[in-house]
Amino acid sequence: MKNNTKPKSKLGMWIAIAIIVVAGFLVVRNQFKSPSRVTEEFLSAIKKGDDGQLKKVYSGSSAPFALTKFKAEAKSDSLTKMMLEMLEDFDYQVKNEKVNGNKASVTVTIKTYAMGDVVSNLISDARDDPTQYIGYSSDDFKKDIYKEFSKLKKENKKSYTKNLVINLTKTNGKWQVNDFNSDDLDVILNAVTGNFNSAIGEANNDY
Repeated sequence: MKNNTKPKSKLGMWIAIAIIVVAGFLVVRNQFKSPSRVTEEFLSAIKKGDDGQLKKVYSGSSAPFALTKFKAEAKSDSLTKMMLEMLEDFDYQVKNEKVNGNKASVTVTIKTYAMGDVVSNLISDARDDPTQYIGYSSDDFKKDIYKEFSKLKKENKKSYTKNLVINLTKTNGKWQVNDFNSDDLDVILNAVTGNFNSAIGEANNDY
């Protein structure tokens, strides 16, 4: 009768070695991610609404967007839910990477729904013919925005395009997206929401 103990032992040894090699490869790969790769993970995390992943690739003390809070509001507000779905549906393309020592910049193109145009067009219509909007409430405004957003989403009409430059810094051998100041945050928010943020700001200034 043959003794199969030795072959099994060798098989177990090779499996253990394979696991160690794969684990080592993953560590090395993660350690040497390029600025472009980190930027892609950053944008992918925004699309997925993944605050946890954002914190891994972003150098700020907290995720740059309050996605968790936004999701909570979306549970009770249909317009917020629609906006969140559209925000997370933007397309992006990494176009250029420049590295200078421990600093890097990555140019990306964002393409998404022109949500800002919806707001601007409604405001423009109200200016042009204010008599049609007598008694028009904020709830009516939200309903009209929701209706127009629904059309864009149904048609998958992404006509807004914006080029962005994402800056990164290498710390302890790992690239991370730089902490945003308020201006940077506005630029990125406007990009992924199709200029909605600016349109709302202009509307508030006008009225």
